[in-house]
Amino acid sequence: MRPGSLGRVVGAVACVACASPAVGCISFQSTRNAPGVADIKAPPRDPSSHTVEVPRDPGEHVLLWNAGAMGGGGVSIANEASSKATASVSFSGETSVHFGWSDRTHEGIGPLLVPDPGISVGANLGWTLAPSGRVSTNAGYAELQVSNSLLYSLAGGWAYDVDRKESGPQATLTVGPFYARSTTILSAGTAVEVGIVFKLPVVVYQRSR
Repeated sequence: MRPGSLGRVVGAVACVACASPAVGCISFQSTRNAPGVADIKAPPRDPSSHTVEVPRDPGEHVLLWNAGAMGGGGVSIANEASSKATASVSFSGETSVHFGWSDRTHEGIGPLLVPDPGISVGANLGWTLAPSGRVSTNAGYAELQVSNSLLYSLAGGWAYDVDRKESGPQATLTVGPFYARSTTILSAGTAVEVGIVFKLPVVVYQRSR
């Protein structure tokens, strides 16, 4: 088997491994829950009310591992001066870990009620496969990410192309289920693409602050 073919097999296995855990979710909730937040020195929020005033939500810490796939298309620009931008497509399998601080406990996002980690930091590991027209056709990558409720995120990291044995920077912006990504392989060029993200939680740990 040629080295390039071996790399594609490894990439395909990585994509499946990243995407397959997304079909289920294991959830853990700490038994050490914090009480509601109440300031006995503060005046009542509604002095005319005779009902018991419920303490504010203490919020929670969330550790979330999710996985899934992303795919899209755009343009691939080679480094050669005579080369023109060509259309490109790519498919990536990706898994991520997020640690976040949410102002509310047990909040969910979207119709599937994916646990909301609030403002979070995390890391992504993935593999991208693409046809030969793209500057990077078979590459693994690692990114650091900052997110807001998983609805908006910005990630930056490094990609390594197995076939070319070259690497370069990568940046990804996500807004809801959509993403925009720039991948540069220093010896080859840059691919700029937009597409759709589909990721679900695999393991969730929640604890009140």
